[in-house]
Amino acid sequence: MATPTLEDIATWPEPNYDNPRDVLDPVVWGVGITLMILATIFISCRFYSRFVVVRNALGLDDWTMLLAYIFAMGIAIVHIMELKAGYGRHLYDVKLEWLPLIAKWGIVTQVVFGPAAALTKISICLTYLRIFPSRTNSQFNYICIVVVAAWGVICSLTSLFQCWPMSDTWNLFRPIRHCINLEVFIITTTSMNSFTDCLVFLWPVYYLWNIKMSLNKRVWLIISFSLGVIVCIGSVVRVVYMVKYFRSWDVAYNSTIVYVISDVEICLGIICGCLPGIRPVIRKLFPTLIGSSDHPSTAPSGRRHTDLGYSGPLSSQQSRNAGYRDIHVTLDVEMKASPAPTKTRTLRNISDDESQEWIFKTDIQNEVRTDIRGPSSQSS
Repeated sequence: MATPTLEDIATWPEPNYDNPRDVLDPVVWGVGITLMILATIFISCRFYSRFVVVRNALGLDDWTMLLAYIFAMGIAIVHIMELKAGYGRHLYDVKLEWLPLIAKWGIVTQVVFGPAAALTKISICLTYLRIFPSRTNSQFNYICIVVVAAWGVICSLTSLFQCWPMSDTWNLFRPIRHCINLEVFIITTTSMNSFTDCLVFLWPVYYLWNIKMSLNKRVWLIISFSLGVIVCIGSVVRVVYMVKYFRSWDVAYNSTIVYVISDVEICLGIICGCLPGIRPVIRKLFPTLIGSSDHPSTAPSGRRHTDLGYSGPLSSQQSRNAGYRDIHVTLDVEMKASPAPTKTRTLRNISDDESQEWIFKTDIQNEVRTDIRGPSSQSS
C-alpha cells in the first residue's frame, strides 16, 4: 500500500475517532449477516437432502463443503470484528496506535481466506466427479483439486510468515522490516484464484452444450451456472480492487471493500456448490417446479422407457411393472426402466440426471446379480 504524502495529509479533514465519516460498517454488517444466513440455509438443505430425503447419501464433497462453510463463517465473523479495530474507516479517522492491531487482523483474514476458497472449489470438483462420467472430466477435476489445494496451502503459509520475525508484520513503524513483496504476492495469488474460479465454476458449460435433458433440469443447471458466473465476476473485481488497494494510502477503508468482495465470492461459491445437492428438497417442496416427467419417452435406441423418478427401494408391484425383480437406488436418481431384458445389462446414458451414485440389481432368469456403480464409473 502507498504511504500518504504531505500533500495528501494536508487535504485530510479534522480526525473524528468517535463518530467517523463515511464508514463501511453498515455494508460489512449487512452483507456479512445476509451471506451467512443464505450460506447456512443452503448447506443445511444440502445435508438434509443427502441424509434425510435421499437417505444416507453423504459423500466426501459434502463434508468438504461443510469444512469450507466453517471457514467462510469464520472469515465473515472476523470481518465484522475488524470494524472495532478501525477497519471501514478512512485513514484520517484511524489512530496511529490502532495500526498494529489492524495489521494483525489483516493477517488472520489472509490466512483463513486461502483454505475457505480452496475447499469450496475442491468440493465442487468432487461433485463434478460424481455427476459427469467421463475421462476428460476426471482428469480435469483431479488436476484442479491438486492445483487449488496447493494454492490454498501456499497462500496461508506465505501470509502467516510474510515477515520474519513475524512481529515485523504488525510492527509497522520499525525502521527495518524483513518482509516479502506483499503487493506482488497478493496480486499474483488473487489472479490465480480468479483463474481457478473461472475454470471450476464455468466447467459445466462443456456439458450443457453436449447433453440432452428435460427443460426443467436444463433450467436448474443454467441457474447453477449463472451463479458460477457471478462468482467469477466477483473474483475479477477483487483483483481490480487489490490493485487499487496497493496504489492507495487509504488502507483501512479500501481493504474493507476487498474483504466484502471476498465474503461475496466465497459464500456465493458455497451456495452455487450446494445447488445440485438440494435438488431433492426443492423437488419435494415444489414438485411442479422441479419434477420428474412421468410420461413415456423414447430412448435413443427407439425403445419406450418410463421415468420412474423415485429415490428408494421399489415396491413389489413397481418392480413387476418395470420388469425387474429387485431395484435398489442408494441416492437421488431418476432411472429409466425398460421391459425386462433377457440378460443382465448396464445403463449407460444417465448423464441427463443429477444422479451421483446408484446401484442397479437384477435377477432375471439365471439368478445372476450384477452391481453397477455410476455415473462416476464407466459401465460397459
